[in-house]
Amino acid sequence: MARLKAIELAKEDRKTNSGKFKGFPYLANGQNNDYPTIIEQLVAGSPTARACAGVIADFIYGQGFALEIERREQAKSQGVRFRKDVLFVNNKRETPNDLLKKVSRSIAMHKGAFVHVNYNGFYEKTSVQVLPYKNCRLGAKDSSSYRGKVLVYNDWDKITNTKDKDKSVVAIDRYDPRPEVIEAQVAKAGGWDKYKGQVFFLNLDRNDTYPLAWADVVLLDCESERLSGIFTRNGFKKGFFGTYSFVTLPMESDAEREDFRNELKKSIGVEAEQSVFHFETEMQGDKLENSVLIKPIESNIKADMFQYADEKTANNIRKSYGNVPPVLIDYVEGKLGNTSGESLKEARVFMQEQMQEERQDVQEMFEELFDGFVRDISANGLFEISKLVD
Repeated sequence: MARLKAIELAKEDRKTNSGKFKGFPYLANGQNNDYPTIIEQLVAGSPTARACAGVIADFIYGQGFALEIERREQAKSQGVRFRKDVLFVNNKRETPNDLLKKVSRSIAMHKGAFVHVNYNGFYEKTSVQVLPYKNCRLGAKDSSSYRGKVLVYNDWDKITNTKDKDKSVVAIDRYDPRPEVIEAQVAKAGGWDKYKGQVFFLNLDRNDTYPLAWADVVLLDCESERLSGIFTRNGFKKGFFGTYSFVTLPMESDAEREDFRNELKKSIGVEAEQSVFHFETEMQGDKLENSVLIKPIESNIKADMFQYADEKTANNIRKSYGNVPPVLIDYVEGKLGNTSGESLKEARVFMQEQMQEERQDVQEMFEELFDGFVRDISANGLFEISKLVD
């Protein structure tokens, strides 16, 4: 688990000013350039944060693009199989809906997304695909204060000093579809066969660095949930046997001591051995109870304290994710408990409205990216996202 440190995203001194990546300095993301990794690890270890990220992704994605739904329904009405291949937009055989899923998850985790675009000699877009967010870094500002590059690498966390070099780091131009710009980039790259295309960076914080993740203000709460889970797991490993001390008379030899402890392990189970302590001391009397004592070690930790802490932590995390209603996280089909179906519907409508701006940003990005695509993916150029709730 990466250690948490103070992160200041606005300072330009986060830039690593070196020529190690083919001459392109970059803007580090986080104090140690590992902010995306920290976010992904902590969210993965926090049940509430992971669930909230899933809810946000679901309400951005909705039911997918209307254009694919319409094509499916049209094929069904004609009694023919829907062919996805007419919608493939890259060599990974992905459709716009596949890209939308990846973008939705990237936004739900990082509040941003990097999308790569390729062109042909007619300046038509030939390929669109989503890049893993944690693999991308912005280039440093140029003389015009513009970050014109995105550097892509699959292991930023291992780059620790300015002497590190790796030929697999790729520097790609930022998105600008104007033919004259593409032509200049191709010439600078040394021809079309060496040209790497462009990268569109969707940043929901609308700054010139990186967005802060939804979980940024609750990193410690996410870590607390992870640790709470470990505590509970350890309780199960011990069989909630509790912690006990076994006090015996001094053993006569190391072999006798080892035999006793091995038998003790067998009786309580290997998983629970860490909950038992063995002490040796002189005791008075000839009775068995004077030779062997078993004493429980009391804990001052109260169950209701954990429940209160867990609930407070979960609420903090939900608030950081746009006030995700608890029912959308805790709901189990057929087991509503005190939650009515109407409350669930209201929560879904609320969340759909909460994600309206994010959906709009994503929709506009897709319409921009597929404007000038080599094939007409959308007949009218629109990429309307079908809402999850009608």
